[in-house]
Order: sequence, then structure tokens, then C-alpha cells
Amino acid sequence: MLIWFAVMGGYVSQLRARLQHTNNELKEALGRIELIATMDELTGLMNRRTIHEALHLERRRSERTEQPMCVAMVDADHFKAVNDQFGHASGDEVLKGLADAMRSALRETDSVGRYGGEEFLVVLPMTDLGQALVPLERIRCAAAAVRYAMLPAEARVTVSIGVAQSFPDEDIDETVKRADAAVYEAKRGGRNRIVSAGAVKASLPPAPGGGVSRG
Repeated sequence: MLIWFAVMGGYVSQLRARLQHTNNELKEALGRIELIATMDELTGLMNRRTIHEALHLERRRSERTEQPMCVAMVDADHFKAVNDQFGHASGDEVLKGLADAMRSALRETDSVGRYGGEEFLVVLPMTDLGQALVPLERIRCAAAAVRYAMLPAEARVTVSIGVAQSFPDEDIDETVKRADAAVYEAKRGGRNRIVSAGAVKASLPPAPGGGVSRG
């Protein structure tokens, strides 16, 4: 009987160890699935669905605390030309470089995600339009400073940025549309610049190699 109990005890211990190992593998698999579901595989940023959820979460927080918030769209300049001239692998390298530049330029409280193609959405909580220009200018400068191994040494990929402050009575998706429209103003204005969709029109002197303006 003692031998039988010893054998059964060892068998049960092995079963428990296998079960624990299986549970650990299942947790790891679920973690990978969750990561794939929320992150953009290429850039490591939030994907469109996740950044959209963060946008609506911050809007509800803004309404509850009566704090301002801004939304910015960041678009890579001449990205199609990069793909056409140097190939899609070079384009992927550019997107990764821009993602790294944005991560390094933003605050911990900010959120950034790939919205589609070469366009990124930035959510800036507890930030008014004037304050938003500071981290966005860091993004603009950081993007222009990135060097790419697959592009010529002199190549620079800049970004055009449009930013809008959310109005209290405005649907947040409308705020995104205003920021997106401001991006096109930045493109028309010469690219490598920031345009804010403000209520008051005013022009600011352009920064070296680019600029900031309100429209």
C-alpha cells in the first residue's frame, strides 16, 4: 500500500506540474492574442480600433473633469514617393522610424496610434490648443531628424500635423475631422509644419524648416 500511495502521489504531482505548465502557456498565448488585437504589428503603436477607444475614453474624462483636450493627425510627407522610389520595405522602415520619434516626443499621458497608411492619431488629454503645440513641435523636429538605413544619407522624411481642440458640445469624431482638415492645410502650406484648427485665425512665424500656424 505504501508503494502504491507513493506511485500515485508521484503521478498526481506530475499531473499538477503539467497542468501548471499548460496554464502558463495558455496565459502567454492569450497575452499574445491581446497584443495582436490592440497593437499595430508594424509600428508597435496602438491600432486604429484601440486609439479610437482611447480617444473616446479621454473625451469622457475631459467632460467629467471639465479639462481641455486636443486631437492631432500626423501625416508623413511624400510617403508615396518613398514607396515608389525605394520600395515598400523602405516605406515600412520610415513608418517604424516615425513611430519611434512620436513615442519619444510625447508625454506618458498622451496616446498615439496608427490611424491608417502613413497617418497617425495623437490624443493629448488635459491640453489646450496652445499647450498642444509644444509636444507636436517635438514630434515635427524628431521626425525630420530620423535617419533611415534604406534611404540615401541625405534623405529626410518630414511630417505635416493638424491639431484641433475638442469643443464641449462637439462630437469627438468631428474634432478628428477638423484636425484632419488642418493636415491638408499644412500640406498646402508647404508641408513639414503644424496647423491648428482654432476658432481665431492667426499666423505665427514659421520655424526653421517648417512652421506652426493657426487656421
